[in-house]
Amino acid sequence: MDPRQRCVALDLETTGLIPGLDRIVEFGAVAFTLADGVQGEYEALVDPGIPIPAAASRVSGITDDLVRGRPTVAEELPRFLAFLGPAVPVAHNATFDGGFLAADIARLGLAAEATPVLDTRALARAALPGRQSYALDALCRDLGITGWSAHRALGDAHRCRLLFLACLERLEAAGRPTSSDAFAALEGPPMDLG
Repeated sequence: MDPRQRCVALDLETTGLIPGLDRIVEFGAVAFTLADGVQGEYEALVDPGIPIPAAASRVSGITDDLVRGRPTVAEELPRFLAFLGPAVPVAHNATFDGGFLAADIARLGLAAEATPVLDTRALARAALPGRQSYALDALCRDLGITGWSAHRALGDAHRCRLLFLACLERLEAAGRPTSSDAFAALEGPPMDLG
């Protein structure tokens, strides 16, 4: 991977698990390069337009009161996509975040390109084979990735970035290729943003 390539680790918090039915309540993203580290952050709470179930609030701590008066997804999503730009997206369990982004892009009639995303869950399976759990929390705990709040979008985006870097380091130490071509097998499905 080109060390100057701009990457964006991203995470979403939502009202539930089903894209198109449930809604985004928080965007978080960290832009970085391997050569220069963090280049910028993006964090935004949004009003999902539906009540946030108690179960979702227990996970993230995000309540209806916290999002009341915030921009809607329709207002915030174009800004988030502009921050993402032509970067390589990096997400943990990319199908989840990509599904929510694709559902809202389609619902709002926005234009965006289909973008392959590097899935840190797939990357961790390659770098750390044989684990019982590839959940972000378990991986971060076992790798000593601390200092960021779990289940808040910006904190999880930072944890995803650090997991990505830790997996690259392990793959390189094992003599495994980490070129862009090698990542093709580690990509999640495209975030069909188009």
